[in-house]
Amino acid sequence: MVERRRASISFPMRFTLQVGIAIFLWSAALVHGGQEAAPDSASPLWSADVLPQLHLGRRNVAGFPDTRSAGVLFSNDGRLIVFAVDTLVVETHSRKIPERVRPSLLRLLLLDPTSGKVALRKEERTKGGVAAVFATTGGLLVKSGPPMELYSPDLAQRAELPLQFARNPGIIVSVSPTGRTIMFNDVVEDSFRQFHSHFDVLDAGTLKVRYSWDESPPLYHHYSISDRGIAAIDFNSHLIVASEFGKNRWLRVGKPFGQCGSSNTPTLYSDEELTYGCDSLVATSTGGQVLMTDVFPSGDASSGKTAVAQGGRFIAVSVRTGKTKTDLLALESVLRVTAMHIRVYDMATKKEVLTVSVDPLPRKNYDFALSPDGSKLAVLNDRKVSVYAVPVQSTDHLETAPRQAP
Repeated sequence: MVERRRASISFPMRFTLQVGIAIFLWSAALVHGGQEAAPDSASPLWSADVLPQLHLGRRNVAGFPDTRSAGVLFSNDGRLIVFAVDTLVVETHSRKIPERVRPSLLRLLLLDPTSGKVALRKEERTKGGVAAVFATTGGLLVKSGPPMELYSPDLAQRAELPLQFARNPGIIVSVSPTGRTIMFNDVVEDSFRQFHSHFDVLDAGTLKVRYSWDESPPLYHHYSISDRGIAAIDFNSHLIVASEFGKNRWLRVGKPFGQCGSSNTPTLYSDEELTYGCDSLVATSTGGQVLMTDVFPSGDASSGKTAVAQGGRFIAVSVRTGKTKTDLLALESVLRVTAMHIRVYDMATKKEVLTVSVDPLPRKNYDFALSPDGSKLAVLNDRKVSVYAVPVQSTDHLETAPRQAP
């Protein structure tokens, strides 16, 4: 029946259809040619399973750096570090006091960033079930349970952080992209049952306190720091704000995009520039001048994780694709993540230079980091670590060309 109908189409009609199809394809080619194609999903330089077998669980979006159980980072000299906390290594009824006091195991691995070969393994008992490791100019700052510790970049040496507040397990730690500045945020309740943040800002090389002050209402996880100040979300006015250390004078920088909530957390990639956004990535100065806006494809939004190269030129943003499904029994909408990508931007050219597909979706562990020079992206997906090459272009032509207004 189908073949008869095709045979019955007259020559004029066939000619008209062919002309119409040709016009459509020509028009589509013009539209496509006028758009700047996004980089294709890259293939890794290498991938390797480095962590033990996972226990079952499901988590599609990584938590904030202070609440994760595994992660990946580059030290200031480019060494690749993987860490993880295993809470099921000791039975709860163990009679050994050291095992009962420190029931979890912190694993630290030193990898060759060019091959993925594990060069060194370190294991130590810890109280906490989560961990965070930060690259600083003074070494690797490890927070997994009091007290905090400093490791050398090669993991060969270890020392306790010689500060009283470093023994506070609930203290929030932030490190600037350069690794030169550490900020400790202790959320304290006063005698009137009001909460405030007590901040201590330290030089990472000397561990000397540069600034110390209190602020109310307190800040929690929705902020980042540079070597000079803080950028945060003001949930009362729904704005992005910034302030220098110790000033208590917040200036409006921008307004969050979309309905991502805490995923709008701003990221300072230099002392005077930051990014934020939900369904768009916005780069702006701390004075409020918009430098770049990149709109994500429909259905995509930030998943709340951003990494910055030490020099601040490159940033990597985690973007998830999701569908909202309504649960008729619970009368609420649930977001189901269907895909995850990491988009890497060159902030010198204000362009996306690399897209990495996070496949399969993480079940438990998810993290990523940029090397100090921005030339490599490391991704932790459950047990596996993958390293990708980031295209790095010369900026000589940008230094001599006049800066265009946004």
